[in-house]
Amino acid sequence: MSERLRFSRIFGLHQGWMAGSMFLMLPILPAWLMSWGLSPAEMAIGYVTMGAMVIVLEVPCGMLADKFGRLTLYMSGVVFFTAAMSIMLLSPNLVGAVAGFACWGTALAMNSGTLQAWFVEAFRTKGGEEELQPGFAVVSKYASLIAATFSLLGAVVTAVWAFVPAWSMPLDTVVVGALGSMLLHGVFTFFWLKGKTHSNQQTQQQTSTAAPKQPSESIIALCRNPVIWRLLALAVLITPLFSAVEKFWPALFEPLLQNVWPDISLTEDVAWVFYLLFALLSFGSSVVQPLMTQLCRLLNQQLGKAIYAVYVAKCLSLFMLAISTNWWMFLISWLLFNVFMSMASSAASQLLNDRVPDKKRASMMSVQSLFTRIGGIGGSLAIGVGTLYLNINSMFMLLACFGFLAISLYLSPALNNRSEPTKEAVA
Repeated sequence: MSERLRFSRIFGLHQGWMAGSMFLMLPILPAWLMSWGLSPAEMAIGYVTMGAMVIVLEVPCGMLADKFGRLTLYMSGVVFFTAAMSIMLLSPNLVGAVAGFACWGTALAMNSGTLQAWFVEAFRTKGGEEELQPGFAVVSKYASLIAATFSLLGAVVTAVWAFVPAWSMPLDTVVVGALGSMLLHGVFTFFWLKGKTHSNQQTQQQTSTAAPKQPSESIIALCRNPVIWRLLALAVLITPLFSAVEKFWPALFEPLLQNVWPDISLTEDVAWVFYLLFALLSFGSSVVQPLMTQLCRLLNQQLGKAIYAVYVAKCLSLFMLAISTNWWMFLISWLLFNVFMSMASSAASQLLNDRVPDKKRASMMSVQSLFTRIGGIGGSLAIGVGTLYLNINSMFMLLACFGFLAISLYLSPALNNRSEPTKEAVA
């Protein structure tokens, strides 16, 4: 294994710790909020607040990361996440939820693309001939593996609580555990990267000469790049599929379960099911990452075509999910959909990062994340408005058909021009 791939493995383990800390809490977040007595409408106010904070702050935070350092913004995000969870633990009511979600949204904006931008710059200084796609695939492989382990731990703990009531504990316990893990992760990150992100500045100046030249260094000019504007457009067009499934799949899954177990309900009592599903997804994502690298090599590094092939499978799995007639068919389709979604990320990351200079990298990653969130809002609106006239199964089928049309943009020659491996690491 080359130095580049060894570095990718270390960074993947680090990112897995962060994701795993979040995975300890995300599966039971709705149940936790409901345990306060919040209604779905009140919960929606919190989610909207978080989304609004991210949309407003994401791009400015990316620019601040480029100017003042990736580690500074990342650690600030950890502080805001700590504040968010602390507020929600100490004030379990609507006001606490809104204030907590506001801090959480700020943390997400600060952490968007910060260390990922540093990873790209550091990766290119390491020995080896690999391009970015294999590096991102290794990161995703190990990050998913660690995240799956955290989720499996959550499944075991909540299953014991469900089946042995005498050992049951409040959901606050899980949230405190997630917060503690995130704080330890932040402390480790600070001492691990202290000075490293700054020491890379000279190297960044050298490596930026090997990156593709841009006619202008402004964000607007970068967005006009023929590759980047297509990727931003695809973020808006493709994300609604994932957003719709992410938010509304329980509405299809629960009735299928009730066909077999009439009294079952996806509530706090079966929180372990959600943890187990998160673990299965993460393990699946870890397994398929090397397959994406092989697919890219098979297609001679025509990354757009590789992503297109994966997304065809993703749209097919969404269609299967919509027409599922039993719970196990739905579950298989749902798992395949999410695994295919994560499988393509490494190739998409290389397409973007190969066209962005180091000093604008975090800013550009924040812009892409912003477009992705806009697409997510579009998915929620599509389901919300569409289900006034059609059932949710029909809406999922329409989204799958729309996805088949949208992903054809990946076949554009601009996204399939094979570039030579970057030479930043050549000394």
